[in-house]
Amino acid sequence: EVEGGAELRGADHAVIPDRIEAGTFMVAAALTGGDIELKGANALHLGAVRDKLEEAGVTVQRTNGTIRVFGSATRRPFEITTMPYPGFPTDMQAQFTALNAMAEGTGVITESVFENRFMHVLELQRMGAQIKVEGNTTITTGVPQLKSAPLMATDLRASASLVRSGRRSFSSDTRPAMIRSRSSAMAVSWDTP
Repeated sequence: EVEGGAELRGADHAVIPDRIEAGTFMVAAALTGGDIELKGANALHLGAVRDKLEEAGVTVQRTNGTIRVFGSATRRPFEITTMPYPGFPTDMQAQFTALNAMAEGTGVITESVFENRFMHVLELQRMGAQIKVEGNTTITTGVPQLKSAPLMATDLRASASLVRSGRRSFSSDTRPAMIRSRSSAMAVSWDTP
């Protein structure tokens, strides 16, 4: 049995920006050596992603509700273990696998949240990445550059990592772009070398 209560009234509500979407854009700048500015992204939700980008040699600046990421021509490898929030998000490991694939050295990513989250590895290998899968762990030895190749998109996040990895390999488009996210209150300005 349901009993009515006081009358309902309207309210204003702001949807929080998607941290995985913001993190994907941040890694895209790191992969391409680009410069990206995210307005409205919540830096508090991106601590684990920011920390690993900085460990990889990427510059991340936070000022007045804006996150700016400057990619680097050289990247250091890193180790990640995926965890529930506030730990490192499982939905970011494909993007970071691509980043490790172009780092100078060997990096390790351990997937502890879901099984069989490495469908993107075969596709990165087609592009020349040196990645070994051992159980729930990838061991990646970076190469100077990946090459373009026909690929299969296995899921949204993995596909984003493949597109951005290949971007540095075969495109010379240097036009700045402004991207408005449809799924969150975040605006992105992007410039790649």
